[in-house]
Amino acid sequence: MGWQRIIQSLPIEAVYLVRILLAGLCGMVLGIERSKRQKEAGVRTHFIVACASSLLMTVSLSFTQDAARIAAQIVAGIGFLCAGMIFFRRETLHGLTTAAGVWATAGIGMAMGNGLYLLAIGTMLVIVIGQSFFHATRIGRFNIQQLLLVKFRYSEETKNGLQEYFKSAPLSRFSLTSKDGILLAEAVLRPQIACTVENISNAMEQFPDVTSIGRMEDL
Repeated sequence: MGWQRIIQSLPIEAVYLVRILLAGLCGMVLGIERSKRQKEAGVRTHFIVACASSLLMTVSLSFTQDAARIAAQIVAGIGFLCAGMIFFRRETLHGLTTAAGVWATAGIGMAMGNGLYLLAIGTMLVIVIGQSFFHATRIGRFNIQQLLLVKFRYSEETKNGLQEYFKSAPLSRFSLTSKDGILLAEAVLRPQIACTVENISNAMEQFPDVTSIGRMEDL
């Protein structure tokens, strides 16, 4: 391709700098998609990971005998970074997709640093299109967005009313605590109606004993 010949005609360090820049742009695209989902690792994280991976990969090219070893260390180092993004909350795993995205960003940066422009850009497009598709459909979600965490002052009337309103199966992860002689309940329900803001606010108006309703979404 013409643009590849232009890049290759530059001084070697300028070529490496262009690769780092292109890797950073790929990371930014992935980061924008994550930021739109309000995830912790956004544009800046993905940009830095892509640039750093590309930089380390280009530096490793100067050490012919140790290039593979340095590449392996990049993967291991990014693994530690990703591990810190994964956590459990309310017995639910969160952050796994974001961590996988950062790990993939590192791979894209490494490919770009090695001069595999088409592979790096193609992988970026595959991930962005795939993520958009999965978020637009229910494929791969395991219905996690259809789980609601409900807190309310316990009464059989409220409990049964919530199940009937949301057309839900029996409440799961049900727990009761007592405070100042008042029973407080926390439970997870799986509604069969759309979990829109309007439906949730209507439920809270209809059941005054409900103190909060939150959607349990995969981070």
